[in-house]
Amino acid sequence: MQPYLIYILLLGAVVFVGALIMPRKPQQAAMPEQAVQNMENALDQFMENMEKEHEELIALIAKSQHEAKVEADHKERRISELERKCEELERKLAEPPAQAAADSVVRQAMPPKLSKEENIAPAIIPAPAPEPAITIQSRYAELFKLYDQGKSIEMISKKLGMNKGEVQLIMQLAKQEAAANA
Repeated sequence: MQPYLIYILLLGAVVFVGALIMPRKPQQAAMPEQAVQNMENALDQFMENMEKEHEELIALIAKSQHEAKVEADHKERRISELERKCEELERKLAEPPAQAAADSVVRQAMPPKLSKEENIAPAIIPAPAPEPAITIQSRYAELFKLYDQGKSIEMISKKLGMNKGEVQLIMQLAKQEAAANA
């Protein structure tokens, strides 16, 4: 065997015997009763705080749910109202052209009243032009004036006290009306 291996074996044996002979540290005694009591009090206080925070969190969630429900109900009512207004506007937009067409049919069906000179050489009398229908742009002139000035839809809705969706709807209906009249 190699001489350095013998030294290593002897050194290892000495360390092992020394470890067995050395006194061990005594194990820690059980925690004192006061420390246990303090720990229990701290845990109880922690649990009470957690319960309070839990109750506050539940109350906050319930309040948020209630507010969301109230807001959703409000929005549903607003949507219903806007849909009703939209239907009313569509009905009003469709009504004047139909009324003007009915008036022109009645005028064409009626024979024109002729004077004595006109009885000799009757001429075609054009039907009077129908009265101009109320347009969306004339009804919401201030809205279109602000829009033409380059104001944003948000600003227009705030200034006129309208909903942004309502302003957008009016703008869209005006475009449709212009396209229909073109």
